[in-house]
Amino acid sequence: MTDLKRTQGEIYARIRHHQAEDEALYGRTAASHLTLLLPRELGVTAGTLRPLQGGEVEAFEVEWEEKYRIHDDEALLDVLREKLKTAWIAANKCRGDIARDVLASIRAFVWASGPEHGELVEKLDALQSEFAYYGKQGLVAASEAFDVDWRGLDNDEWRIATKAVLTDDEEKPRTADQVLQLQ
Repeated sequence: MTDLKRTQGEIYARIRHHQAEDEALYGRTAASHLTLLLPRELGVTAGTLRPLQGGEVEAFEVEWEEKYRIHDDEALLDVLREKLKTAWIAANKCRGDIARDVLASIRAFVWASGPEHGELVEKLDALQSEFAYYGKQGLVAASEAFDVDWRGLDNDEWRIATKAVLTDDEEKPRTADQVLQLQ
């Protein structure tokens, strides 16, 4: 077990950064997931957790630390890998809002996993704003970076997610290899 690579101050600043993002980019989702990396009182200060009342405070403080808070890099990577699996399910089912929401939390956790993933964070930021193919391009990049077998999770039907009206050719799903070789 190793401590997190980001300090509480860095995490708090990143939460504030995400809160300032346009809601269409799901900044609030990313902020709330990053809160899991902090002691509960900092989450309240950041505005991502509600203040507790009376007798519930002490009981929930213990529950927060034992059940919800992510304390180290190993636990963070476990959560990140589980989020990737969930995101692949949503993207395969063309569930745009769910896929975008989970991808926002993945983006936040990739940032939290350390400065060495800065290039991947930038790529996920760019892909988040495009969101073609229900985020699958970003999921491939994150899956490869964190040793998740994305081909085993992908249904190999990549559908365009960003246009209201599609041409006949655009309506046909593409394979992962067809899309990825265009990049």
